[in-house]
Amino acid sequence: MKIENVFSKEDLGRIEAAVALAEERAPGEIVPYIVGRSDRYPEASWRGAAIGGAFGAAVWAVLSFGEWAIDPTLPAIYTLGGAAAGFLLARLAPIRRRLAGRRSLDRRVEQRARAAFLEREVFATTGRRGVLLFVSVFERRAAVLADAGIPVRSDGETWTDVTHAIAAGLEAGRPGEAISDAIARLGKILKRVSDPDAGETPDQLPNKPITRDE
Repeated sequence: MKIENVFSKEDLGRIEAAVALAEERAPGEIVPYIVGRSDRYPEASWRGAAIGGAFGAAVWAVLSFGEWAIDPTLPAIYTLGGAAAGFLLARLAPIRRRLAGRRSLDRRVEQRARAAFLEREVFATTGRRGVLLFVSVFERRAAVLADAGIPVRSDGETWTDVTHAIAAGLEAGRPGEAISDAIARLGKILKRVSDPDAGETPDQLPNKPITRDE
């Protein structure tokens, strides 16, 4: 999935500006990381083929009886035809997400986010106050990974509120706006949970969103 087909240059510029503004208002480093997908989910294709094959076999079974019965020697054609159709239909994003399953989508996005956290060295900041905002477009999911220097509190708005807002924006077809708004919300959370005596920190990580097609 090509990022350039989902985000315009204006979208990416808006996200970068949102990061700069959020970091001015609260101590911390926000790293936006956007991927086209976190995995190809090959199992979805085979599940589609299995379902399609079973459907084809069922169609053959129905048509093999009664007044309009077809040649009963051709079950393989219906089964293989259904399997091929299911395999191809599984390439469509909505169907592929359904066949992959919610748990698989959640798990692989989380795994890819953790890998991105290490790849971009979000931990290498003064006071360990880096935050990765990871967005996976195909899955319509986001994750927030905060380093050890950012305390976790349950009062007020949470990381989950931020990720759910991004997911809704991806589904509604307004990804740039959703991520920019989410970054502003992240800034507010950071300001609320940060030590007021922590002081300012230099800009140590790039504000420009990192993008990967896959």
